[in-house]
Amino acid sequence: MISNKEEEELLSNAVQMHQQVEVELEQQSSAIRFAVQQGLERGKRKSKMALFSRSTFMGFAAAAAVAILLFVLPYLESEPQTARPLQTIDWTGLEDFKDLSSFDVDDETVYSGLRNGYIQKINKSVSSEGFTVTLNAVTADENKLIILYTATTDNAQEIHSINSAKLEDKATNSYLKDTMRVASHFRGPGVKSYSKFIGRSTFDLDRNKPFPEQLEADFKIALVDPGMMEDPNSEIAYEDVQYSPSLKISFTLASKFKEHPTQTVYPDKTFTLEGHEITLTQVEFSPLMTRVNLALQENERDQWQIRDKLFVAIRGTEIASETKKGVGRLLSYSGGGTDEGFSYLLSSNLLDNPRSMELLIKTGSEEEGLSEIKLKIPVVNQ
Repeated sequence: MISNKEEEELLSNAVQMHQQVEVELEQQSSAIRFAVQQGLERGKRKSKMALFSRSTFMGFAAAAAVAILLFVLPYLESEPQTARPLQTIDWTGLEDFKDLSSFDVDDETVYSGLRNGYIQKINKSVSSEGFTVTLNAVTADENKLIILYTATTDNAQEIHSINSAKLEDKATNSYLKDTMRVASHFRGPGVKSYSKFIGRSTFDLDRNKPFPEQLEADFKIALVDPGMMEDPNSEIAYEDVQYSPSLKISFTLASKFKEHPTQTVYPDKTFTLEGHEITLTQVEFSPLMTRVNLALQENERDQWQIRDKLFVAIRGTEIASETKKGVGRLLSYSGGGTDEGFSYLLSSNLLDNPRSMELLIKTGSEEEGLSEIKLKIPVVNQ
């Protein structure tokens, strides 16, 4: 088990995660939108470069923010997710991860990677004190890295969560920025309840820095007493949570992930929202990421009331991406402020060689009716 010096922080994280999951989904959705607006207000007092990230505006600790991603994001879309693989996917060796897409707005990225063999199977495990973590697979490009992993225990306790999933670049001795985690308990024949946990973590990469090669994954498993995960009335107290020791796995990132540089197009398409003109200025494509940049009119870029209004008015963004096998939906998982306006990150199916792409900007309200602004995006070839 871990030493006492880490216990207070780890226990606090677990308690916040457990409590956040118990909140009703409708309340969570409202809280997120309120937090977005509050974040914008804080930005006024700081600088015009304040971050508008929908995925990080929550004023909770990091663990609570991860809980939002695990259990809430799938319900924030104005309509049910229907994005599914455009063709049969070879899940050999990764079958346990098929159901994670039910919780993930970035599922099409992994689907595309699997369809095109753009994944590196690691399958390395480490065990200690009855706990085992397996790093199953990884995929990456110069903007983003995704790992798939499994945690199990032979102990009597139940796995509450992966409390920590970090990734260190051994060349720089620095940790990559963890931006999103999607995880769930695995249930299957012969698997004891809450004894197996599967997850997918996403990390940002800076393409202006050297591409990482030697990496070390560092995991900690959070556990509770038997029966607590099934009991809706149970409350996790500090003394109820135990932790595995750090479980570390080193690996070398495949060189093929450096072979696909980011490509950029400049649509220069203008639309009107809430009486203000906004221009789709730039779209970046890489195998794991799509970035959409929107610019306000120059005389409105420093007017925070207009920025606030327009950011809230954009209810969501996605891209309809047509390939020879059908149309996939590339969903947005983050948004941020820029000098010129706003920037959104979406999933990618660039490896499927899209024939056409259309940006869908959702506006309006559920009460008055939702609508979409549609903008054609020039395609790039792999």
